[in-house]
Amino acid sequence: MKKTKKLPIIALSLLSPVLCATSVFADSINYGIVYSGGQDLGSSNVTINQELVEGLTPLINSSNVASTPNSATKWKKAYMQDGDFGCKDYYYFEVSEDNPVVESDGLGFTITDGQYQADVQIKSVTSEDLGTKVTAVGFVPIHGFIYGGWVPRSAGTPETCGDALEGVKAISASNSDDRIFVNAVINLHKKNESQVFTSSQLYFGITDIDAAQSYKILNTGNELSPSNMFAKSAADLQPTDTTLRNKFVSSGNYIYSEYEKGGTPYIIGTDQITNVYVKLDESTQEEGLNMVYGFVGAAGSGIEYYAKQYTVTYKSDENGEVTGIKNERVVAGENPSGSEQKPAEGYTDKAWVADVDVKLANGTTIKAGDPLSLAQIKSVIVNQDITFTALHIAEEEQIAVPDTGASTKGTDAAQIVTISILAVLSVALLIRALPRILRRKVNFD
Repeated sequence: MKKTKKLPIIALSLLSPVLCATSVFADSINYGIVYSGGQDLGSSNVTINQELVEGLTPLINSSNVASTPNSATKWKKAYMQDGDFGCKDYYYFEVSEDNPVVESDGLGFTITDGQYQADVQIKSVTSEDLGTKVTAVGFVPIHGFIYGGWVPRSAGTPETCGDALEGVKAISASNSDDRIFVNAVINLHKKNESQVFTSSQLYFGITDIDAAQSYKILNTGNELSPSNMFAKSAADLQPTDTTLRNKFVSSGNYIYSEYEKGGTPYIIGTDQITNVYVKLDESTQEEGLNMVYGFVGAAGSGIEYYAKQYTVTYKSDENGEVTGIKNERVVAGENPSGSEQKPAEGYTDKAWVADVDVKLANGTTIKAGDPLSLAQIKSVIVNQDITFTALHIAEEEQIAVPDTGASTKGTDAAQIVTISILAVLSVALLIRALPRILRRKVNFD
């Protein structure tokens, strides 16, 4: 009887490592993202701040960019049929349960928008319930999206693509639970610069949440949370014409968009209004944003960066005037353009001063009220509103020092006193010696 009772316990103990391994393996596939549970995305888990959101400037936008693949051999080129954009060039690679993408595949692409670029490294692509299906992940050169589950097509007109390529299928939340998860590390730079761009007010846009997508940030300390997620309006975070909801799962720190197989509608499908802006800390910026994009149906998830702008103002004291720009808006982390000024008659330039402490690109801090040159102003890192004031001095107040060509560097009061004492002693000794000198000269002996 004792042996009989112990058998299930022994069997369970032997199975435990297998069960644990299965659980870990499942988490590694889907990063703990399941499309159930959580709270409705809203003011209880997102900070609503209209002023902040409206003050953000796009550095990388998902529209009208230039995206190019790297040289990884798995990239293929075809075309994508998108109802919103027509038939577009499409770079893609194939994904299946038997053929996941791994970091050593070296897949990546670059998005360039004006003076900024985002380098996207695909660390892995895994799938769930995909079965024998082969699907695709890729990007369109003129858009800053990662597209998951779209079928590549043969060439066609700008409006209409050709037939779907054989062997690669789309995924659709309308009739299946096929899921793929794309893990990408994204680094933001200025164009043609290798140094990572950093700012104390840098935000990543999780935009147009509505098509059975999911989102998760893996950077430690920068996971999605109510303290670092911002939105313009709570009303924009949910649809009004369906019971499907956008959700936030606090226990897993991820967002997902509900879907319903066979439903009408089967996805939320709002009009690009459900946008969340995530503040990125500087360690995340330095190491690269480690992002997971989930797809249950064919969709595009944007790669967008935003930064707060500040106002830089230029003014003069009453003894001059600013002749250049009076103010400008500067993206947080960038440098001012500087301005020009002119002293009034009878006055000359003294210095510029700032109304707050400022930090220069070389790391130097200039205290509020301390003198600044125009060159230094142009290297100030802007992370707050700043006013620069040009100061002037009356010409007669300047002390004219003749240029003798001799250096006065290092001369101090002690040196001057020493020189004066020596001069006095020399004169005294000379006077004392004069009688002896004269007596020797008047000697007829």
